[in-house]
Amino acid sequence: MVHTKITERHGYHVLQVKDKSTGKYKQVFKSKKVSEVNHKKVELQKNSIKAQAALSQKTIVDTYKDFALDKIAMAEHPQSGMRLKSVNHYFSFWKNWINQYFPKDLLLNEITVPVMDQFFLDIKKAGCTHKQANLVVKSFFTFKKWCIEQQYTTELGVMLSYKVKNRPVLKDPVTANMLPKKTVMINRPEVKRLFKHLMPTDQNPNVWLKFAVVVTLAFTGLRLGELRALRWDRIDWILGKITINQAIVEGVMKDQVKADGSFDSVRMHSALFRVLSIWKSIQSKYYTPRKMPLVFASLKFVHETVPLADKTINDWLKMAYQDLGFAKIEVVNNISGSKSHTRTLVNKFRGCVSKTFRHFAATSLTDAQAGNEILTDNFIKGQIRHKDIRLTKGLYGDHTGLDPTGERAAAEQEALDGAFPNLIDMEALNEN
Repeated sequence: MVHTKITERHGYHVLQVKDKSTGKYKQVFKSKKVSEVNHKKVELQKNSIKAQAALSQKTIVDTYKDFALDKIAMAEHPQSGMRLKSVNHYFSFWKNWINQYFPKDLLLNEITVPVMDQFFLDIKKAGCTHKQANLVVKSFFTFKKWCIEQQYTTELGVMLSYKVKNRPVLKDPVTANMLPKKTVMINRPEVKRLFKHLMPTDQNPNVWLKFAVVVTLAFTGLRLGELRALRWDRIDWILGKITINQAIVEGVMKDQVKADGSFDSVRMHSALFRVLSIWKSIQSKYYTPRKMPLVFASLKFVHETVPLADKTINDWLKMAYQDLGFAKIEVVNNISGSKSHTRTLVNKFRGCVSKTFRHFAATSLTDAQAGNEILTDNFIKGQIRHKDIRLTKGLYGDHTGLDPTGERAAAEQEALDGAFPNLIDMEALNEN
């Protein structure tokens, strides 16, 4: 029920309603006649009771459809920063699977683990692949967050921790015993070729934007959400550091980062410092600085709330990989002939188009640590922004082939020979 109170102000009887989000009372009606104010209060309470009753009867199937349509409407707004293709799948999930196989009469707060397990098994039985079924189930987490924003419910419930991979009864028998796929890391010669390929030859802002994005990814290992949210006022040009304290999640700028330890400042490589300095001067030349606080704002929609889309960045990388022979990409056009999306046929880096740079940055620092007392564990995990150095070295920095050149191979051979000195008489072997 709505919370109300009546006060007197300047000769008027004022009706106020409590805002659920802020807890503060706001004026909704006033009159010099107390009877009119009381009548309005009764009317509001009746409407509130009806709304609560209707809300208590909202089913998951119907509400998910509202959620899917709302996401599409948000993506269609020119200043949302969201791509329509990034949210279209929600309606497809509802149409093909949820509307047909999810319990029709289940209410919003009645999601349980057995219900999600059975739904997962039902859609797989109906022909949904294991991967697609997993995506459908995972979408319920986003759906429940949307319900909280709409004040339909107050908690995520079981979706806070529900994951298909943690449910033994749902494991795919084909992949259950397979080792997890390891991210393919881009190596130094490949990064050097990529930089040379993207190096601008003039002050074209579109070319410089693409180059600055890739250079920043390679030298910092930023996650895409953090890169897209990066602001100029987060760069300390005197100390040469970048503060990472924001990320874009589902098209919304949030004052949070992905994990513990990710909120930190990273030191800029000298080359990155120079590239960002040039990019800032070019951006200021073509666009009003006060309207472009984002380092990597979209140049299509010149507005501070429109960062580059992650799909745009990934497409840039895919096309560059194809030019360098790392991938084979097919460009799919709309009916009008303009580009719709890209389809990956072959890609050395598989599904880790941008994440490969995070592994490259971690491995580069880890590889250079030996014999360099400045590159301490604390410095390295701070640069990659991990809470635990074991994650940095054990997963992201655990790669060979960082520098597969002949000089590196010769140095490694010499170091290996020196680790096992004079164990065999080589001259005696040569006589054979």
